[in-house]
Amino acid sequence: MSFYESLPLLRGWRYYYVRYPQLGAGVLKHGATVDVFNSKGKGYFLFAAARLWNSGDGKYVEVHTDFDYPEWTYPIHFSIDSLQYFGVTLPINYGAYATIIDDTNKVYAAVTTPSNPMPFSKNFKITLIAPSQPISDPNDIYYTFVHSYILVTDEEAFKESVRDMYGITDLTEAIEDLASAIRSIQAQAPVKVVAPAR
Repeated sequence: MSFYESLPLLRGWRYYYVRYPQLGAGVLKHGATVDVFNSKGKGYFLFAAARLWNSGDGKYVEVHTDFDYPEWTYPIHFSIDSLQYFGVTLPINYGAYATIIDDTNKVYAAVTTPSNPMPFSKNFKITLIAPSQPISDPNDIYYTFVHSYILVTDEEAFKESVRDMYGITDLTEAIEDLASAIRSIQAQAPVKVVAPAR
């Protein structure tokens, strides 16, 4: 059973779909950094998509998605320029790929869609980092960003429902009952003392 198929059977979680900014578009000036999202807790990252336009420098904006920082960070970092450079313009099982590269109209987009949800145990954040100075275009960069994730809201309920779904609770109880029965049998069995040979 896949992760998505098992979710309806689990408790203690919530699905989030977030658009940033909620209405309209954000403006990213050269040299600026925007924290799109910062979450604390445990959960699963599902997907993210960025659209950048109005400036040819939109393709140089770095998108940083970092999991479980600062002690241990698992990063997904890219710009549309780097994706284009390496030819990552078709869907892939893990990581980001460019979906729009339109230098004529100055429109760019990319998606991150892991084939399996990316777990995080402490936090994750998403940041947009504009080039420090104009590279090909001094215009401000407009952007929208969407992403979705699952946050574990009640860890004990989540764990218990996972154990129930896989029958771990029943199995643990069966093992404890068996161990108790073995101890009982051992306690009732007569102990035979054998005298040492002379």
